[in-house]
Amino acid sequence: EIQIRTFDMHRTAEFGIASHWRYKEAQRSQEKIRERLSWIKSIVEWQRELSDPQEFMENLKIDLFQDEVFVFTPKGDVIDLPRGSTPIDFAYAIHTEVGHRCVGAKVNDRLVPLEYNLRNGDIVNIITSNTSPGPSKDWMKIVKTTRAKTKMRQWFSKERRVEDTQEGKEALLKNMRKARLAVQKILGSDLLERIAQEEYGFTSVEDLYASMGSGKTSPQQVVNHMVSRLEAEGAVEEVLPAAPRKRRRPPAYTRGVRVEDVENVLVRIAHCCNPVPYDNIVGFVTRGRGVSVHRADCPNAAHMLEQDYRRIEVSWDTQQPTSFQVEICVEAMDRPRLLRDITTVMGEFHVNILSATMNIDRESVAVSRFVFELGNIAHLEDMLRNIRKVDSVYNAYRVIPGR
Repeated sequence: EIQIRTFDMHRTAEFGIASHWRYKEAQRSQEKIRERLSWIKSIVEWQRELSDPQEFMENLKIDLFQDEVFVFTPKGDVIDLPRGSTPIDFAYAIHTEVGHRCVGAKVNDRLVPLEYNLRNGDIVNIITSNTSPGPSKDWMKIVKTTRAKTKMRQWFSKERRVEDTQEGKEALLKNMRKARLAVQKILGSDLLERIAQEEYGFTSVEDLYASMGSGKTSPQQVVNHMVSRLEAEGAVEEVLPAAPRKRRRPPAYTRGVRVEDVENVLVRIAHCCNPVPYDNIVGFVTRGRGVSVHRADCPNAAHMLEQDYRRIEVSWDTQQPTSFQVEICVEAMDRPRLLRDITTVMGEFHVNILSATMNIDRESVAVSRFVFELGNIAHLEDMLRNIRKVDSVYNAYRVIPGR
């Protein structure tokens, strides 16, 4: 038989509880030690007074290690924690990542709140999730162990730095564009790195971004340093771009559909079903609003047939450049910066987002709906496929009324 013990476990097993206390209390006063050791005498008295061995062991268990609790992992490993510790303290005692990804806990196979005070003999099972947003600042008020508090402070500090770095970079780019500087050319050079080191004493550009994001450094001041150095180097003319071109307005919705045997007629794409090329469509002649185009399976189209609206044959004219309005739904587990990551993917396909809504239920499931204009409908499936690859997103699909 081979036993694996810590030094504390070996001392307690070989020399008894008195030796354990003597070691733990080595830095305390002799009076305190004598007070603790007097407990040993009371054990003998209890044993004489209590005839029931089970009752004696119960009293001994309650009084043993008054300042500590001993709890078990599901595999039977013992975890020593200060009295008043919570499942969060237990999670961080197991591993830092277990603590960061903790979303719940079971004690003795029963769900308990995270502020539950652990007791001797509890079997604790931590519930984790890869999509957990991380520790909450409220946890700092209920944890007892120094390890848990330290690890959470490190996590909060890292998260703040990531956010500050992103916000600082965005603020700097905004000021650079206002000054009409060639953003990509400057970022591709070592100019910003030299400014960070020589003007502010930072070791990296990321440190400068974080300082701007936290409000300690002015982005406009950094831009002024850029302009001064570019003027000194005679490179201002090279980096100032031409006047920005005016953005072309997207084509109207009245194009992209061919009406059989009729020319120069107003065509409207119905917003109730938002048909796009390759959908089966039907057209109806309306009063004063031209031809209204619906999906063939649109509930409103069936209603219009019942109301004796005049039906007219229509088809897609994919040769004409136009844009189409599409609605999609994205389902994901909620987490920080989820909306930003989804819209970044959409931006890569040059869509014009018209509206966006997000609802989060009690189970932390985020359901987002986006209505946007898309120039090339052939890119829709590619965009949905890329959105599904975003971390914590488990479904993305086009919204079709009646389905």
